[in-house]
Amino acid sequence: LTDAPATPRHRLPRVRIVVIGATGQLGRAIVDALLAGGHGVVGVSRRGGHGFQHPSYAEARLDVTRAAPADLARILDGADAVVQAVGADDRERPPRPARRFFETELVAPTRLIADSVRIARVPRLVVLGSYFSTVARAHPEWGLVARHPYVDAREAQWREAVRLAPEAAVTVLEIPFVFGTVEGRAPLWCDTYLAPLRRGPVAFTLPGGTSATTAEDVALAAVAAATGASPAGRHPVCTDNVSHRQLAQWALAEWHRDVPLLTLPHGILTGSLLAEKARLRLSGKESGLEQVGLARLLSEDLHLDPLASARTFGTTPRSLEDSARETFRAARA
Repeated sequence: LTDAPATPRHRLPRVRIVVIGATGQLGRAIVDALLAGGHGVVGVSRRGGHGFQHPSYAEARLDVTRAAPADLARILDGADAVVQAVGADDRERPPRPARRFFETELVAPTRLIADSVRIARVPRLVVLGSYFSTVARAHPEWGLVARHPYVDAREAQWREAVRLAPEAAVTVLEIPFVFGTVEGRAPLWCDTYLAPLRRGPVAFTLPGGTSATTAEDVALAAVAAATGASPAGRHPVCTDNVSHRQLAQWALAEWHRDVPLLTLPHGILTGSLLAEKARLRLSGKESGLEQVGLARLLSEDLHLDPLASARTFGTTPRSLEDSARETFRAARA
């Protein structure tokens, strides 16, 4: 941020920003970026103890899944923007029905935060969302919102935010795969995406591809949205597009595993996900992404436009090989 070109968007006045979920991987990156830009930050989390030592930083403890709007509004009093970086993601396998879980963990906190923004008259609200919302708009024929509880909850976040905070400029950052590490924590998708590559005489990968970004680029986008340097609305954050096969090759190279890498055919992928669905059902659980539909998504190239993200947020389109390899090294450790 400090090395960014001295354009008008980087000469904005310093502001006071509340980051809800400041202890998470993305929340921490956003706090770091805001403090580096000279902004005042209040970090909110369930347990506190963020570990930030900075004269412009303060923290507050509040569980936004249980609090009342007035409780949060007191923390937001005088804030110029709020960043919601809290909530479950698509890796969760909650008790059935999954829709109830994602309503509690994603939609209800958004409802509380947006209502508090309205009460405290905060001018800007930034919500971290999912690129599955971008894909759902691009491919309505896939029926992602109706089929997947997780995608439905992400869409509901947007609706509730603009409904309950009508005077605020609301921005949803729709985020794909995120590379990056936080000291002392496993990478975001260490146990799901990477586990099948760790062992066995043969490694398997998925047939499709994905958009990807880094925690630092998400933080750059959040700072732009929170300071008013980017337009409100729903915007994907994309730095690069990469195939699942390429990701798997980078992971195997980092782990010094010289084994054959086979791409799962769509039929076998669907069968394995249906087996997972049966196992979850037996244990009373359910995925936020319905398995047959998920097989379709993992077989597609879910690519976004890095140049659009660059124009909106000032991110830099580039290869993410180095960031991915760093993540895989941390996952191995």
